[in-house]
Amino acid sequence: MAGVLLGVSLCATARQVSEVQAGAMSADIRRTAFGIPHIRASDERGLGYGIGYAYAQDNLCLLANEVVTVNGQRARYFGAEQATLEERNNLTSDVFFTWLNTPRRWRLSGRRRPRRCSSVLRGMWRGTTVIFRSAGQRGGRCSAKAPGCGRSIPQTW
Repeated sequence: MAGVLLGVSLCATARQVSEVQAGAMSADIRRTAFGIPHIRASDERGLGYGIGYAYAQDNLCLLANEVVTVNGQRARYFGAEQATLEERNNLTSDVFFTWLNTPRRWRLSGRRRPRRCSSVLRGMWRGTTVIFRSAGQRGGRCSAKAPGCGRSIPQTW
């Protein structure tokens, strides 16, 4: 049993360590041999920054797809007659999310959220934004082999 645990722990040792920073936010991201990120930060905002940064590195195309969807802009970028990954018509999806995500609802949800949670979310937004912008500087295209990839990333955020 001890040999199995030793073997597993050796396989899961950090293979990539990166310190990411934006202004006062910073995080230490260590990835295992399997690519799983382990994030350390000194506060909630830095933790959120590391989470957003690592998630966007791994799932940029899927994240861009979700941002366009919840902003109600699928028809604009992908065509009104096309469908979402879940096979919903883009125009129907846009109508629903435009109705759901009104500025008033955003304000209300922000007031109800604990401060620490808001700090994590602000950090996550900054971390994902860094990756989106770097993709935009490289021509604004997703290169991963995920559904929806290979298309231009909308620069609306």
